[in-house]
Amino acid sequence: MIRIWIAVAGLGGLASVALGAATAHLGLDAGLLDIAARYLMYHSLALLVVALLARDGSGIALRVAGWCFVVGMIAFAGGLAAKAATGWPLAAASTPIGGTLFMLGWLALAWHGAVRHR
Repeated sequence: MIRIWIAVAGLGGLASVALGAATAHLGLDAGLLDIAARYLMYHSLALLVVALLARDGSGIALRVAGWCFVVGMIAFAGGLAAKAATGWPLAAASTPIGGTLFMLGWLALAWHGAVRHR
C-alpha cells in the first residue's frame, strides 16, 4: 500500500504542475485549474506523509486517510479539470465528493495521531 501511495503522490504532483502549465498555455479556466492544481499538490504531500507514517505498520485510520486522499484527488481535481476543459457545469459534479473525501482523510489522519501516537 505504501508503494501505491507514493506512486499516486508522485503522479498527483506531476498532474499539479501539468495543470499549472495548462492554465498558462492553453487558455482554459485559470481559476478552476489553479484550485485543482493547489489541492492536488497539498494532498500529494499529505499522501507522502501517510506513506511515511505507514512504515511503522499502518492501522485502519492511515489506510482510510490514504485512500480518501487518493480517491479525493481524482474526484476533486478531475472534476474541476474536466469542467475547465469542457465548460460543462456537470463535469464538476464529483468535486463535492472529492472535497468530502479530503476532509474525511484529514479526520482519519488526526484520529491516527490521537490514537496511535499517545
